[in-house]
Amino acid sequence: WVGMKFEGTRLLVEIAETVPKPLIPDTSKPCHIVAKRDGLITYIATYKGIPKVKKGDIVKEGDILVTGEIPLVEGEGELYYTRAKASIKAKTVYSLKDSIAFIQERKDYTNNIYRSYSIKILNKKLTLYKGKKPQQLYDTMITNQQLKLTKFFPLPLYFEKEERIEYNLIHIRLSKEQAKEKLFIKLSEGLNKMVANDVKIIDRDISYTITDKGLIGKLDVIVEEDIGEILEIEKKGETINE
Repeated sequence: WVGMKFEGTRLLVEIAETVPKPLIPDTSKPCHIVAKRDGLITYIATYKGIPKVKKGDIVKEGDILVTGEIPLVEGEGELYYTRAKASIKAKTVYSLKDSIAFIQERKDYTNNIYRSYSIKILNKKLTLYKGKKPQQLYDTMITNQQLKLTKFFPLPLYFEKEERIEYNLIHIRLSKEQAKEKLFIKLSEGLNKMVANDVKIIDRDISYTITDKGLIGKLDVIVEEDIGEILEIEKKGETINE
């Protein structure tokens, strides 16, 4: 979302990122609780519904852990539906794989900086001074400063400075231990993006394979986490709702 308005000679621009509204589950609909990952059940406490698993059971993704579909009379077809509610934890496994090269590239910046200066008036740009272009690799940094008559009277003029900073590309060879350390950090960061903050890490194992160009690392982590997720029930035939 973008909003614009003028205050004197100043144009105010307000930019806001649109955030999708959170999905609020409909607690009136009956549902099962199913496994969102493969795992080994370590804890289950059922508050509503009928548990289909117990501590020590191995479950697959999509298996029903607690059903909200309850027969009114044993052996008869009439059903009572409820919204299953339970706390279920399981041991699950996360596996990640990544690699790192022994030869790393790094920028070594020189003292050579080439500058250009311009004035920007609305959508037009007037070059005041144009520095020469570097003969080798460089990064570009641009800074803009709005011109003002007073603190409360900014002008629609910007002074722009462009800096081209030269660098040499150098190559560094990592030792095997340095490569292992950097690769472990990469794998750990990848794990943090995959798992929730409240998971309990039980065990981890990392293995490395050396190649001609670098290392390949594999991280296997066993965690204990909430494994249940909601699955709405598609009703069949005559039913009685809660």
